[in-house]
Amino acid sequence: MTYTFYSNAEGRYLIYDTASGAVIRSSEIEAYICDALDPCEEGAPSLPEKCPSEIRYELARFSSTEVAGAYERIKELYNAGLIYGISSKSLLRTSGEHSADGELISTVLSNAGLTKEEVDII
Repeated sequence: MTYTFYSNAEGRYLIYDTASGAVIRSSEIEAYICDALDPCEEGAPSLPEKCPSEIRYELARFSSTEVAGAYERIKELYNAGLIYGISSKSLLRTSGEHSADGELISTVLSNAGLTKEEVDII
């Protein structure tokens, strides 16, 4: 399951995937797209080639170039297995790329409605 939220501590949007444990710093556009898409719920094996028109409509205040770039990044993260993962365990990365540390751990878990006891720290 993927959660997106704005972190006051970070001053930016974050995407947290419980299956991969990744915490990804993102732009507002990327966070919106990630929330709007959910291939796990739809049963889709992959994301559409281009950003769906209904999402583009909601992001009309941004340029087409910005939306296309953000969508490409979301697809790259998906293809790398960092978002939209399905797992019976909830993970949280605390080291390496796309990890949470210090006070961010409690913020990430709180926004996901999880406690430290409910996740495997990797």
